[in-house]
Amino acid sequence: MPAATLAKQWRYIYETGKSQNPPIALATSFAYLYLAWSASRVGGKNQMLLYSFAAASTIAIVPFTLLIMQPTIRRLSWKAESPANAPLDRSDEDEIDKLLVKWSNLNQARGLLPLMGTVFALAAAL
Repeated sequence: MPAATLAKQWRYIYETGKSQNPPIALATSFAYLYLAWSASRVGGKNQMLLYSFAAASTIAIVPFTLLIMQPTIRRLSWKAESPANAPLDRSDEDEIDKLLVKWSNLNQARGLLPLMGTVFALAAAL
């Protein structure tokens, strides 16, 4: 599949995730913060800390995206905006392929943040 087509497909998937995932992370973080507050009221300091870590690591997807992933996202978005009939030379194709691999690796790392939040929350619940 041509790299330009892949970039356009990436853009669609990215835009969908961009509109859905931050509100979900925010709601989940608020739920963890409520649990941290509740634990603090009954004297569960360890639970309070674990739920607080769960909240922080879950919402951390937002700054991770803005601070670490943004240069790759900007470059891929720019490549995805090129006209469909514009021919790409080999260096453009290679750059898109490299950017997609880089974004995929960063996205996997970002996906570990809410997973860590879940682990913290499970530890607090035990």
